[in-house]
Amino acid sequence: NRTFNCGIGMVCVVARDQVAPLRRILESHGEQVFEIGRVVALSGTEPAVHIDNAEAPWGN
Repeated sequence: NRTFNCGIGMVCVVARDQVAPLRRILESHGEQVFEIGRVVALSGTEPAVHIDNAEAPWGN
């Protein structure tokens, strides 16, 4: 078994126009901020979740 853990302690999902304000708030409190994904509308037969380079870190 493998665990999908990249060391991210907390995930915030916010509207696109709230990314910069939230980043400023978190960084002002000493947090290190990473944008790790985005929510987009599905089109056609795409998978519901897509992880770029998913096979690279796991050696699949």
